[in-house]
Amino acid sequence: SEVYRFRNTVWITSLCIFFIVLMGLVGYVNDETQRRSKEIAIRKVNGAEAPSVLRLLSVDILKVAVGAVVIGTGGAWYVSGVWLEQFADSVSPSPVWFLLLALLLLALIVLLVVLKAWRIANENPVLSIKSE
Repeated sequence: SEVYRFRNTVWITSLCIFFIVLMGLVGYVNDETQRRSKEIAIRKVNGAEAPSVLRLLSVDILKVAVGAVVIGTGGAWYVSGVWLEQFADSVSPSPVWFLLLALLLLALIVLLVVLKAWRIANENPVLSIKSE
């Protein structure tokens, strides 16, 4: 009974943390694209295409995200192993599942960056520069 309650608490907490992190990521991407809108416009005037602009933003955000995901995934793997040690019959957690989840999370981050920055990357650069 206590194990099920703990499991359910972890699931609910994880979902809440996931949505809070998602809201933070959306806000960060919005701020980053607004802050760099003039830079993006200048790059587009000089001949940059939308995919190269999206790649630039994605790489900049992934520089921070990869470290955070690696630390979080390692911590989750360690904590899950410690938690499973309390049971007589337990299987040690496979690092492959954690690695796949980390890759899925990084793909979700890139997808969100591309979706949120798509408008500014395809916008007429004159509008961004004109707002100055």
